[in-house]
Amino acid sequence: MRIIELRHNQTQTNKMLN
Repeated sequence: MRIIELRHNQTQTNKMLN
């Protein structure tokens, strides 16, 4: 896994939750 991919995924998840 890449850290960047994980961070990007987390960002998108946060946007969906907000």
